Amino acid sequence: MKLKVMTYNIMSGRNNLELMAGKDWLDPTLVNPSLVAAVIKEQNAHIVGMNEVHEAGFIFDNQPERIAKEAGYDYFYFAQAVLDRESPYGNAILSKYPIVEAETFCIPAGDPSEDERVEARSIAKATIDLGEQKVTVLVSHFGLAPSEQKMVVEKVKELIAVSPYPCILMGDFNMEPDEKLIRELSALIQDTAPEKIDKTQYTFSSNDPFMKIDYIFADESMKVEQAMPIEANPSDHKPYVAELIL
Repeated sequence: MKLKVMTYNIMSGRNNLELMAGKDWLDPTLVNPSLVAAVIKEQNAHIVGMNEVHEAGFIFDNQPERIAKEAGYDYFYFAQAVLDRESPYGNAILSKYPIVEAETFCIPAGDPSEDERVEARSIAKATIDLGEQKVTVLVSHFGLAPSEQKMVVEKVKELIAVSPYPCILMGDFNMEPDEKLIRELSALIQDTAPEKIDKTQYTFSSNDPFMKIDYIFADESMKVEQAMPIEANPSDHKPYVAELIL
C-alpha cells in the first residue's frame, strides 16, 4: 500500500509573514492555526506529525483538535512537553487511520551551560492501524543543547528497538544531516531524503531556506518513492512530505 507522511513544525500556529512584518510574538491576532490546517489539508497526507503545538490556554485554543477538524482528520494525539504559561505545549500526531494506542515519553531539559534555550521535550508514540498492517509512529522536536539531543536520540533508538511494528520517525530535529546523531539514526532507520542533500531539501527557514533540520525516517521494509519539502509560509519551517510503499 502507499502511505503519504508529513512532518511540520507549525510555530504554534503563528503567521510567519505577519511576524516578519513586525507583529509582536505574543499578539493573539498573530496566531491562526487555520493557515496550518489549510496547508495540511491540501497535502492530504495519511499521517502528519506536528511540532510546536499548543492546547488551550493563554492566547491559544486547542490546536490539535482544531487543526485535525479543519484539515479532515478523524484521529489525533497530543504529547505535552512543557506548560507554556497556561497552555500545554509539545508535539502532535494526526491520522486518517485509527490510532489504537498512544503514549507520551518525556525528556528532561538539557544542560543550560551548553545552550541557554534548553527545555524539556517529548516524544509522541502512536500505534496506527492501516488495515493491512500496523505501524509505530514517533514524533519529536529535538532540543538545541547537545545533552538534550543525545537524551532524546537514545530514547528514540530504544523505542524503535522494542517496537513490534515497522517504525516511522519524524520531526524537527534541530540538526543537519552530517551531524553525528543524525548519522546514528540513519544507521538504524532509513532517512527518506536523498543521499545527496542540496538546497531543494532545505526546510528552514520557509522564506529563505538555508538548511535541512526536519526529517522523516522510515523502516527499511518501506520503499521511498519521494521525499521533499513543500512550499508553504504560515510557519518558519517548510512542511516535509514523504511518499512510501509498504
